[in-house]
Amino acid sequence: MYASASKLMGSLKVAKVKGTIDAEMKKTERCPLLILDDLFLVPLDAKERPILLDIQLESVLTQI
Repeated sequence: MYASASKLMGSLKVAKVKGTIDAEMKKTERCPLLILDDLFLVPLDAKERPILLDIQLESVLTQI
């Protein structure tokens, strides 16, 4: 899956507010490869950092 980091983070922040973050995260979990374009060109805000960490942790845990 190829995604712009800012667009993905924006849609995941909206999903978190709506309470649908689990469903959105499952979409990223199913991807064998996630390419985030332009990651860190713009600093992550306080709401985006935990979301990115969750994506990374789920990726590692599914590999085990």
